[in-house]
Amino acid sequence: MWKRNTFFGIIVLVFTSFNYSTAQDNNVDSSAIRVNRKGKVIVKTGDELYFGVSPGFSNRTLTQNPGLFSKPLGERENEYGGWFYSFHVGYRAKLHQLALLDIGFEYSRNGEFYDTPGDTIYSYKNTYHHIGIPLKVAFQYGNKLKLHVAGGFVPKMFLNQTTMETIGTQFGGVEEVKTKYKEGYNFFNVDAVISLGFRWQSGRNLGIYVLPEARWQLFNTYGKQSSYIHKSFVLGISAGIFVML
Repeated sequence: MWKRNTFFGIIVLVFTSFNYSTAQDNNVDSSAIRVNRKGKVIVKTGDELYFGVSPGFSNRTLTQNPGLFSKPLGERENEYGGWFYSFHVGYRAKLHQLALLDIGFEYSRNGEFYDTPGDTIYSYKNTYHHIGIPLKVAFQYGNKLKLHVAGGFVPKMFLNQTTMETIGTQFGGVEEVKTKYKEGYNFFNVDAVISLGFRWQSGRNLGIYVLPEARWQLFNTYGKQSSYIHKSFVLGISAGIFVML
């Protein structure tokens, strides 16, 4: 219960910080200024609402969990990484001409793959599902085309793990079996995240962003009584559309 309270307490803290940030003095640049048809100068706040997708190459570290429940890695040592897709929305609040507070909400996925060596047909794909709240401080430089550097943390809540198995049959066909797991996992976790890329204001109110990103999970995916310590990492790209406010 305390983990759930911690997670939702962070949500309250995030939006309290957001309300404070939007009250700060904001300098403007030419990308935030336009003149309407009546000749009136319109000044944008410099804040942005954004949404996008995050394709990433995911892998993990996997070690034995010391203690009573520890056991060898076995075939799990041969698991390998692969591509997964996540989705996000968020708000970048301008703190200064060069600084932004970036607050978001994401549905994230990571995992690993396994194939049996030889002629035997057996493989599986493990996918870990989370929802998270990225909290980042970003620095920008430029006008319509801005260099964007950001770093921070992503408190996240575990939803479930799915395993998709492909099993060869005795008649030469294959059978797929999907299993969902919820018990025995760490409900609350945190990713550290850094990104470096650009944002481009392509129109009066719209723009795009492309931000290569790296993230590392700080705590074990599994519960304390698990046989293993599993920590994911992802190298990918956060890309999408933003709307100037």
